Amino acid sequence: MKALVPDLAMVPRLLTRSALVIPMPVSMMKSHGGIVNERADAELFEIDKEPEKEEGKKKFTRKQQAALNKISNRLIDDEPVTLPEPKFPPKQSRLRQPVPNPQELKAAKKPKPSAVFDLWETELQKKVDIGPSCSEAEEHLMRYTKKKMPKLPPTRKLPPSLLPAVSIANEGASYNPSADEYQAYVDSIASKECDVMKGEKKIERGIKPAEEKIVTYQERLLEQTEGLVIDPRYKEETEEKIQMEEENTEPQQEKEKGKTLTRKELRKKKDTARRLAKQEKLRIRNRQIQKEANNVFKAKKIHKELDEMEKQIAEKATERAKQKLVDKLTKRQKLGRGQFEEEEQPFLLQEELPENLRSLKPQGNILTDRVKSLQKRNILPVAGEKNRRRLPKKLKVDTLE
Repeated sequence: MKALVPDLAMVPRLLTRSALVIPMPVSMMKSHGGIVNERADAELFEIDKEPEKEEGKKKFTRKQQAALNKISNRLIDDEPVTLPEPKFPPKQSRLRQPVPNPQELKAAKKPKPSAVFDLWETELQKKVDIGPSCSEAEEHLMRYTKKKMPKLPPTRKLPPSLLPAVSIANEGASYNPSADEYQAYVDSIASKECDVMKGEKKIERGIKPAEEKIVTYQERLLEQTEGLVIDPRYKEETEEKIQMEEENTEPQQEKEKGKTLTRKELRKKKDTARRLAKQEKLRIRNRQIQKEANNVFKAKKIHKELDEMEKQIAEKATERAKQKLVDKLTKRQKLGRGQFEEEEQPFLLQEELPENLRSLKPQGNILTDRVKSLQKRNILPVAGEKNRRRLPKKLKVDTLE
């Protein structure tokens, strides 16, 4: 229903001149229908009691109207949701922007001094506080945007080796060593060099073909003209063979002279031997079954032995794991295709030993020493040749028609 709408024709007109407001005279009000204060509301206002007919509006059925009323009531009962007002940055015109000071620009371009921190102690990984709600979705978002680092393996912070980065030289390698220390140092180097030389000689012997005597033309001609010559050693060998044959034939002849068995007797002998063997197996089997049956009364003892055995196995397993970890951290691991070779230790002969430190000449190379140290501590791999293509050990048989 519409509100009361006043009739504009009956409202007193106000005359405005400059700042003064002059009301309408009574004679003019009477000419327009009477004084406003004395007239009724029905004469001054129009009341619209009938609703406007909306053309083209869809009419609903009873069921549809009931469903719409139910939805509207539910919406009315719910508490209103208050959304925060959007905040937009204020627009600034380009003309009103202040002109930057060149000195301020130079100061802004200068790099700020970074805070001093310990690289090994500080945690460089960004820690993200993930709430209890939608934790999986937030974690996925953090990983996708790379704001959260992936889970690191537990062995990442373990050192590759516990060996020292710089190995201390032997006492015999100093510029003024004692006689015993120098002799022991030189002897160790000499023994290593002898082992290397033995390995090289062994390889040469394997490569070198076996020595063969070359027969000359005169020796071949002498052999042809000499004819057949029986070596005296051949006669001794033949006599020994004949004597051995005679000794072997004598016991065989004695056996043949004994009584020969018939087929029936041989079969009977085999049957008895087979029966005895079967009885022996059965006796051993029955004895084993009886022993296993008697083990029921030794249950406590057997359990105790098994517990001790399991304890020993567990202790050995822990010792093996510890030894494996120690070997991994203190020994050279297989890295790269090449084979690791120890660095040759420098040494001086007795006549080359200097009188003072100033006259000592440097030996060895610092770069090779550092590379060998990195390789020894499992940080740098040892380079080598690529694996060549190996021929198949088993050849396939292919038939052609």
